[in-house]
Amino acid sequence: MKKSILFLSGLMILHIASLQSQPHSMLSGFKENKEKALKDLEKMKNPDTARVNALINLLGTAWVRPHYIELIQYYTQARQLSEKLDYTYGLVYCFGWKGQLHRESGENGPAGLYFDSAIMASTREQHKTDKIQRTVAEIQRMKGLLFTSSDNYHAALNYYFEALKYHEKNPSLKTTLVYQNISNAYYKLHNTEQSLFYARKNAVFSEKQNFPGPIQAQAFLALVDIYIARNELDDAAFWLDKAGSFVPDREELFINNGYYLMRGDVMMRMQQYDSAMVSLGEALKYGRIIKHTKNIAFALHLLYQ
Repeated sequence: MKKSILFLSGLMILHIASLQSQPHSMLSGFKENKEKALKDLEKMKNPDTARVNALINLLGTAWVRPHYIELIQYYTQARQLSEKLDYTYGLVYCFGWKGQLHRESGENGPAGLYFDSAIMASTREQHKTDKIQRTVAEIQRMKGLLFTSSDNYHAALNYYFEALKYHEKNPSLKTTLVYQNISNAYYKLHNTEQSLFYARKNAVFSEKQNFPGPIQAQAFLALVDIYIARNELDDAAFWLDKAGSFVPDREELFINNGYYLMRGDVMMRMQQYDSAMVSLGEALKYGRIIKHTKNIAFALHLLYQ
């Protein structure tokens, strides 16, 4: 039974991680961001790199497949103009953008080819600008996600570590994603030592950078998940207390559910049954709100075992 419990816990954390990669504000603000980018594009009449950059800014408003489909005509413009101008950054971005469209469509083969084309195009520049390096790092992370989706975790790690070279030198929210990607890959390879190492790096980094509460909570809970798997309950409880500073969150209901579910699990294992019952009751409440049937089943299992 312990294996199934850990499996459900891992599913919950992977879902939280996916929320970080697509913030609600970015998803809900697509129309407004697109309209603003279109107005900026109208000012760039000349067929030069400034217009390509304005097109790229417009393409960057896409976050999910329908957005990409809606903007495909601007991709064509940006790519054709970049080819005409021999503009490396434009080509790198366009190939990467088209690869992400294929990835969003579940077409991993074409996605991988476009990601490879983007990485290859970047080698044309001996001294790469920061925006080229930043774009390539994200494309490498996307290539890693392609391999992760096909359970090829060793290949995925190669690309994640390439992306990490840039993101550790230039720390940002993207750095937390790469750390989590690496930790998840090692977890899937049953290497909990390395999974723990990168999850801990992520948690410490997120706290040091004073990222928004939901981002820190996600990093802390991902670390807790591994401590639970290793049955290192004191460490799990320590990081749960840190995550508790940001829970409950009015908007991040998945994080609330995950926090209370993990706290209930840890308290139950530590035989602190009163505290466990309270936490599991909260986990059930949030599980029912978000309709997460597996986490509801897990909470009920813990309550009635």
